[in-house]
Amino acid sequence: MNNQKLFLGFAIFLTVFILWDKWQIVQTKDANGNTVYKTETHLDATTTATKTDVPTMDIQQTAEIDLPTAPSVTQKGGFTTVTTDLLTVEISHKGGTIQNAFLNDYPVKIGGEDKFQLLSDKAGQLFQAQSGLASSNNLLPTHLSRFNSTNTHYQMHTDELVVPLTWQGKDGIQVVKNYHFKKGSYVVGVDYQISNHSSQAIPVKSYVRLSRNAIDQSNLMMPTFSGGIVYDKVADSVQKNDFEDWGDFKPQQAEGGWISMVQQYFMAAWIPDQTQVQHFSASTSNQVYKLTNANQQTNVAAGTTLTLDTNELYIGPKTYGKIEKVATGLHYTLDYGWLMCLPTPYHGAFIKSMI
Repeated sequence: MNNQKLFLGFAIFLTVFILWDKWQIVQTKDANGNTVYKTETHLDATTTATKTDVPTMDIQQTAEIDLPTAPSVTQKGGFTTVTTDLLTVEISHKGGTIQNAFLNDYPVKIGGEDKFQLLSDKAGQLFQAQSGLASSNNLLPTHLSRFNSTNTHYQMHTDELVVPLTWQGKDGIQVVKNYHFKKGSYVVGVDYQISNHSSQAIPVKSYVRLSRNAIDQSNLMMPTFSGGIVYDKVADSVQKNDFEDWGDFKPQQAEGGWISMVQQYFMAAWIPDQTQVQHFSASTSNQVYKLTNANQQTNVAAGTTLTLDTNELYIGPKTYGKIEKVATGLHYTLDYGWLMCLPTPYHGAFIKSMI
């Protein structure tokens, strides 16, 4: 009995120490000057990337299309805030990047009002979800193009909410980038409605990317996996590398699948159309690590309007029993280490999901 009490006491002490080390609270200011408290995750303090190394698209049809080479960090500017029951996100008007995302059901401190931030546009703490269109002669908007939004804030009042951003190109080409939100869901759908009023067909494919700075866990006694995962649905196989082994990722083509960046309890994952051929790749520059997926190419005929297939973005907890319903293979993101057996600020939510 005495040995059991000793072991229990040691486990409690060790748990408190680890959680204090991992979940230090820092005070910052948001874009409106409000005080925001966030967990300190010991991210690399190196300045953010100035250039990206997104690979050339493999085009099987008319013309070769390159993904743009440009800064991977969203520059400060206008954005639209969207609030649902589970998420509060900021969508930058530059490229339509989801630059900040807060999880409304996960407070920074138990009982606190400040929400845990998963996606961030802060230098040294970068974690963003980018998306754009690759097209011949850059006729369509990329993740760097300037969009317009009718409103700067949307609040969900029904079961579904659609947030449109618009872009106007030359020769009468117009694009509406739609964000789809659903009540009770951490999934954000993104699609494009392309109106081609020019006199020529436009070859196009959409692409998505996750970009982030590495999480430094070198000062933690028992680090858990943080890094990237690429899933091949047909082969039911994964490439899974931490930031130190990022160069081991190999480009691959697969029907279905997804890309994800994960940390101990949370993740972001881009999930494309599972019936289409995808092109997955990884790259890094200036301490910014990137996973990219290029969707299958199509053509927008002259004088027509086409809506591209939806890419879904999951931004939320790695909740056992629930993420498997979002996409096949997402259970591969579950990796809590042995801390799953000990009390943590978010442990209760995961236990409840398994009952």
